[in-house]
Amino acid sequence: MNPPPNASAHKKKKAYSRGLWAEFIACMFLRLKGYRLLEKRFRTKVGEVDLIMQKGGILHFIEVKTRRRFIDAALAISPQQKKRIKKAATYYLYAHPHNGPIQFDAILVKKGMHIKHIQNEYF
Repeated sequence: MNPPPNASAHKKKKAYSRGLWAEFIACMFLRLKGYRLLEKRFRTKVGEVDLIMQKGGILHFIEVKTRRRFIDAALAISPQQKKRIKKAATYYLYAHPHNGPIQFDAILVKKGMHIKHIQNEYF
């Protein structure tokens, strides 16, 4: 039995909505930890950064992933995606010069709003 013709579109829309929700949760989590939001979904022709935040003098480029398990979320950040995020970060830094340190982080969100913040070691 074949799925209805728009089942794929529905599945993509649902995944997109889940991703937006995870980004919102991640942003609120980090704001509670003292981070200041600078950009959401910063897009360039070479890549995208989900969240760009600052805490103290450190600029954080953050990828947010949601899956059923943390390990699946972590593995969903491919080496190619990491390269695109770094390229997008370069564009951001060109437009918004920053003299302090930068960091690449990942926020992993699993069912039940469990959050894991991986700082500067995943990239």
